[in-house]
Amino acid sequence: MLNKIFSTACLLIVAWLTVQMNDMRGALNDVQSSVVNVSSVVRSDFARNSDNAADAKKDVLARLDELIEVGTKGGDELEQAKKALAAKEKETKQIEWQSREKDKRLEAGRHIASLQSTVLAVYEAQFLAIGEKGVEAAEALLATKSSIWKLSSKWPESRDTLRGLMAPIDILAGKWKRSEFDRNSGTIRKILQETLVKQIASGAS
Repeated sequence: MLNKIFSTACLLIVAWLTVQMNDMRGALNDVQSSVVNVSSVVRSDFARNSDNAADAKKDVLARLDELIEVGTKGGDELEQAKKALAAKEKETKQIEWQSREKDKRLEAGRHIASLQSTVLAVYEAQFLAIGEKGVEAAEALLATKSSIWKLSSKWPESRDTLRGLMAPIDILAGKWKRSEFDRNSGTIRKILQETLVKQIASGAS
């Protein structure tokens, strides 16, 4: 009787994890597509803006060359040209600032995609543990530590929370290696998912 209950419980857990895993894969694909689209927009916008700024500078410099040719016309036109050039320099700085802002959004998208991949990797490790493949499950779980640590340095507000997962991951991986499957990765996944939601909300604001 107990064996039947245990088997049924395992099947329910596997079914639930399968749904969660599929949801995470779908979300990851959406973010990765967004990152690719944003990257294309950034490259095209920056190229177009850079060309426009360069053309504007050429126009002003050409005017200065004309003033040199007719230098007897005095300083008024030269002063106007200087002001025009300064305005174009300001416009160029604005374009560069906008480009940097787009780069920041693109980088944030990459970090979110990385965290989603990490969450998915924890799910996959859990599946291996459910299949009682302790060593493989442990190795898969331990492999997530590197990406979690790197992301902790990108998000100062979540640094302590993410780095606090290092010990629990080591402990759980050790248990799985010893074929002790009485504990799962639920707490680790919960913290990672809460961080993910927080960073997505932060990026949208």
